[in-house]
Amino acid sequence: MKKSIFIALFVIFVSCFFFSNPFPAPAAEPKTEELKIGVMLPLSGFAAQWGIPSQKGINIMGERINAQGGYKVGGKSYRIKLVEVDTEGNTEIALSKGNRLIHDEKIKFIIGPIFCGEVSALQSISEPNKILTMVYCFSPQALGPDKPYTFRLYSSGRENMAAMYPFLKKFFPKVKTLGMSGLADEKETVELCVKMAEEAGFKVISIEHVPPGTSDWFPVLTKVVAKNPDAFIPVSAPPPEAGMIIQQKHQLGYKGLVISPSHYDPNMIVAKAGAEAAEGFISMGPDFTGPNARPGLRYLYEKYTEKYKEFDPVSQASYGWLEILKIAIEKAGTLDTAGVIKTMENLEGEFVKGRFSFGGVKTYGIKRQIIEPVDFSAIKNGKHVYLGAIIPSVP
Repeated sequence: MKKSIFIALFVIFVSCFFFSNPFPAPAAEPKTEELKIGVMLPLSGFAAQWGIPSQKGINIMGERINAQGGYKVGGKSYRIKLVEVDTEGNTEIALSKGNRLIHDEKIKFIIGPIFCGEVSALQSISEPNKILTMVYCFSPQALGPDKPYTFRLYSSGRENMAAMYPFLKKFFPKVKTLGMSGLADEKETVELCVKMAEEAGFKVISIEHVPPGTSDWFPVLTKVVAKNPDAFIPVSAPPPEAGMIIQQKHQLGYKGLVISPSHYDPNMIVAKAGAEAAEGFISMGPDFTGPNARPGLRYLYEKYTEKYKEFDPVSQASYGWLEILKIAIEKAGTLDTAGVIKTMENLEGEFVKGRFSFGGVKTYGIKRQIIEPVDFSAIKNGKHVYLGAIIPSVP
């Protein structure tokens, strides 16, 4: 009898050992999957000097996010995979590459393109397919109630001008008259900038529209110089053209201020135009290494120079976009773009470039424009010198 009881107890013990684990396994790590994000930039052609450094900045942020565990949604971690395509600054190519990203790669999030013709072409397929796009295009037509899936996570000409005019009044109070030029496919942007200038109390005495890729600016600049405005503003000039403008205006003897609402590599400008011609040229650009450097931008500078040796400040233009997308996706708790856009438009807080929020309901008819610090820098003695920042108003 005692032997039978002992055997029964032994069988129960052995069964419990094998059918219930007395040493529970550690909690499983969140499953890591891949999230493809499209990047549409001009990596060749006349605007590559904008596209390539922007691409590098995006890659540095992607690597940083992946090193921190990626995007975390619903108990899963998503490692970013950037699918990059070269638009060449061409509308037809951008449409073709956009079709590939959306229909072949099944991508739901796209950074780019840069130019407004490209953006309009992409929107013809991205909007009906509910693809969340983050574009550069300066045109006010890029945003609107009929384009709910399009965000601009970058201060356009309108936002930069909203900061530039107060900047001019504060630092250059003698500037009263302006000359402006812009690419022919962005006339709306130039017209808006002219209107804002007049509302700010400036007199615009020269307006010129030029084709993209213009190789000789002398005819345009001759007209501008003849009217001798206090300041000349090339509203939308790709880097090679900006260097040419500065060089040729100097050759024509123009002594007024040249200030642009775009980002440029000062080394490229000086190499193209010469240090004497480039002296005093003002464009958008934050502090990266000095006392006013924000930690996130200092990180960009350090990683960029470590990886690519020479730094290009254009890289900061879209550097923080993957971070804002991360904040929106994780707060929304979904990868469904309809849910993400509802969350993104109401975001506000800090990111690598400083304090941000979204506006544009009155200006664009929809809340899709980021409001971020607009930084100003000048070329002095061939070097990038930080001047200050102004937060634009985007009602």
